[in-house]
Amino acid sequence: MENIILYPTNKTPFVYTNYNQGLVYVSGIAIPENAPQFFAGFCDWIETYLSRENKLLSIHIDLEYFNNPSSLCITDLVRRINNLDKPWVTLYWYHYSDDDDVREDGEDFAEIAKFPFQLIPVEKQESINISKSKTTPLVYFDLQGDYVIHGNAIEKEPFPFFLPVVKWLQNRRTCLSPAQISCELFLNQINTENFPFIKLLCSIIEILNNKGIKSSIVWKYNNPDVEQKGIEILSDMKLHYCFKEQPKE
Repeated sequence: MENIILYPTNKTPFVYTNYNQGLVYVSGIAIPENAPQFFAGFCDWIETYLSRENKLLSIHIDLEYFNNPSSLCITDLVRRINNLDKPWVTLYWYHYSDDDDVREDGEDFAEIAKFPFQLIPVEKQESINISKSKTTPLVYFDLQGDYVIHGNAIEKEPFPFFLPVVKWLQNRRTCLSPAQISCELFLNQINTENFPFIKLLCSIIEILNNKGIKSSIVWKYNNPDVEQKGIEILSDMKLHYCFKEQPKE
């Protein structure tokens, strides 16, 4: 099966499917012009996966906001999964602990579901501060708009690492945000599995820039591979960015 990667826009969420990892991840804001058309692609992917495979599938839905047509599409997805009657699928519904609307929507979906459906409350944080390891980078984001990502991005299954970072950054779209954002990325290595998540973070910063939050990205590199990946990510983005070569660490 071919995986799906759709990067977020002002109206549509990030959609990521990974066949090998049995993973579906939807994150952001869902107010598309045509919700049935937008949701059809990854809902069909889920149905096909469950029809063909007898292995675990984890569906993670983390929406900051969604409209009524999107809600109807999520309801339809839950019912389609019910009809397949597969015990090896679990849907995780993320919400901030103080967001009653998203929590209650999740509870409504859970009442319909005939498969494991877990509500995951998340506490809001003023900043993100994650130490680096051999395979994951240091990440520091604060409410003043200072963002730093530094180290290696070579974790084989990076979704759990990036999940809280993406949620924190997505929340900047619907709450008080800084007047400007300065993001410094200095990655020694980026593998294929991590590339979509690094691009996702840059895409959210571009969305914030389009909302009027003056944003810039400094892409530091010490090898041609990381430089090329930076070009792939940033070349079409409508924000200020620059490249700075660094000595090897």
